[in-house]
Amino acid sequence: MAMEFIVENIHNEIIKPSSPTPLHLKVSELSLLDQMTPTVFVPLIFFYPNDDNNDFAKAEARSQLLKRSLSETLTRFYPFAGRIISCSSIECNDEGVDFVETRVNCRLQDILKNPVGESLAKLLPSQMGSKTKPFLLVKVNIFECGGMAIGISFWHKVADLSTMKLFIKTWAAMAQGYSSEVVFPDLTTIPSLFPPLDFPVNAKEMDPLIQLPKIGSRRLVFDASKISTLKAQAASRDVPQPTRVEAVAALI
Repeated sequence: MAMEFIVENIHNEIIKPSSPTPLHLKVSELSLLDQMTPTVFVPLIFFYPNDDNNDFAKAEARSQLLKRSLSETLTRFYPFAGRIISCSSIECNDEGVDFVETRVNCRLQDILKNPVGESLAKLLPSQMGSKTKPFLLVKVNIFECGGMAIGISFWHKVADLSTMKLFIKTWAAMAQGYSSEVVFPDLTTIPSLFPPLDFPVNAKEMDPLIQLPKIGSRRLVFDASKISTLKAQAASRDVPQPTRVEAVAALI
């Protein structure tokens, strides 16, 4: 049975880029691939235990650090802070992304003992609660133990998983003070290789707040011993030592 817990919103804020987007980058073209991508938000949750002996104040300080580093990261990923203006382009107007901070009335480890999708959804930001139609929403959940869960939802038309992975790595580097080691992402090559088409489109199809039908999900749990057996069975001459992900993915 899923554990019941309450997530209380403490603070809502719009985080904008730390520096204004240059005039020559004010309009970002979608690629044809972006145009064909479903209008969905992709959710991610990252869990961070507290290793500072339940020092709740430090968890709040981390939340402030996340805001500052997110603002710096948006300067490099400037389309994320923009708004859709047509079926083929984004206005990079620095309107920002949604940032919500919450308090959760339990410990992080209590949830992770038996994670259930319906309960974990409480830790994700909701695009339906936003009035500004952002492409990216962030929800920082702080638990009683000082642990933290960062829920992220991003609009799939503005970023695929590869781009989002780079965004998260950049954000993490900024938060740790490694900004000099982070490169600027290439946000123009794909649209130049696959230019957008100017075709009639329903306005709702380009609306980040569109309500989509409910989609079911399932969670599969594999014991460590079973995964070891899978790895042995999946081994081949080309892949003599498959990873756990490769072995499970091959089975599925």
